[in-house]
Amino acid sequence: MMRAWCRTAVVAGVLAWVAAPASAAPGRPADGFEQPVVPPGTYVTRTAGETFGRWTVTRGSIDQIGRGYWQAADSRQSIDLNGRSAGTIRTTAATQPSVRYRLSYFLAGNPAGGPVVKTGQVLINGTVRQKFTFDTTGRTFAAMGYVRRSFVFVGTGSPVTIDFASTSGPTAYGPVIDKTSAVRCLTVACT
Repeated sequence: MMRAWCRTAVVAGVLAWVAAPASAAPGRPADGFEQPVVPPGTYVTRTAGETFGRWTVTRGSIDQIGRGYWQAADSRQSIDLNGRSAGTIRTTAATQPSVRYRLSYFLAGNPAGGPVVKTGQVLINGTVRQKFTFDTTGRTFAAMGYVRRSFVFVGTGSPVTIDFASTSGPTAYGPVIDKTSAVRCLTVACT
């Protein structure tokens, strides 16, 4: 039986983030929301129109969480997709025509307040490609309970927009994402 796989170690297989700022490493396959650095133990609320790292807030607001505020899935920082209200973040990435890419991310939820079940979605070029939910029952800042989510999409040969959007609200306690990555699938069986 043939195993499906995607390879992240080959630079040619990395989906290049378009218009990455100088502070971001070119061609980096994953984004743990490490730029800009948020003071340890705090968070920064970012509102619609504001850019941070490779991302832009396109709706509502989000919180960029600093190291030590709560457990991150990757490295030090993460994103609560609800700042003062439900928010959306967007990045743009170059693709090759008819090439398959796997978009992955780690999902949790802010356990400090309701609703208990956090909801959201991932969009490619404005089309919902995956809806997600996360139940925060029994979760704490020290044990967030991250789960890995992924899906495959086909490149167009043009830059694509990737959005992560909260559908939880209207509270400030939303779904949490970390360690996003998009890599080229190197076998047809990658699903």
